[in-house]
Amino acid sequence: MTYGETTVCDSSGICNLLVCRFSELFNNSVAQNDRLLTESFDDNIMILNNITLNRERVTLALKQLDLAKGCGSDGIPTLFFKKCAYSLAEPLCYIFNRSLNTAVFF
Repeated sequence: MTYGETTVCDSSGICNLLVCRFSELFNNSVAQNDRLLTESFDDNIMILNNITLNRERVTLALKQLDLAKGCGSDGIPTLFFKKCAYSLAEPLCYIFNRSLNTAVFF
């Protein structure tokens, strides 16, 4: 994945680039956000379209979750994701890739 002049290939690097991009968009005022989203939407959609996650990467990411971390806002324990990594990887991979390809994130 490439953002600006930075290119990364590992899942941690991709996450960090997405954090940088989203923090830039959402830390500005609402008016600036609207302008940035309108001006750069087409360029960014092309960058996101270049990312494709596979089942193995998602499984590995789930298996590497830190059990010392608390639940997310959904209340699902990290242990659940680790123990069910193989079963969850395919549907999560589909959801992630669909979100990246359509630029719809909920």
